Amino acid sequence: MLWRRYRWIVITSVPAAALIGMLLALALYLGGNPDYREQGGWSAFASMAATGTVIGALTSVPAIIGAAAALALKDRRLRRTSGARAWIGALGAAAGALVGWTALTTINAILTTEGGAWFSVYLIFAVLASLISGAAAAALIWWTEIRALAAEAPKVRANGAAESAR
Repeated sequence: MLWRRYRWIVITSVPAAALIGMLLALALYLGGNPDYREQGGWSAFASMAATGTVIGALTSVPAIIGAAAALALKDRRLRRTSGARAWIGALGAAAGALVGWTALTTINAILTTEGGAWFSVYLIFAVLASLISGAAAAALIWWTEIRALAAEAPKVRANGAAESAR
């Protein structure tokens, strides 16, 4: 039941996260250093867009795993309210993204000579990715729940009408 309801989110999360990553990277490019924009030109623009797209898509994978694990552990049979499922999925996605980015940050700090100097900066990215992943998961799960309730409403009305006719 869980997979049937949320398969659409799993399929569309990676492209949605890639789009979010690209838009955030382009906002960073456009709001960043004007000398970099002038010197880099269109190639810097394309590079920033591509980097944001890849980072967004890769961030979505641990977020999807975290949301799926949280929902499977806490509400496998879909007995909780829609709002509770949105919160559970959002917290799971946020935790998944945070764990993924923190692991990457820790590996970078251990394996590179200057990784320790950038550790706190990468942790800031981990927290931001976690917040964005949680918000996106909550929105997608909430939207899916609304669609599921709307699809079930005619069936409930039809069953109620059939029972009242007896």
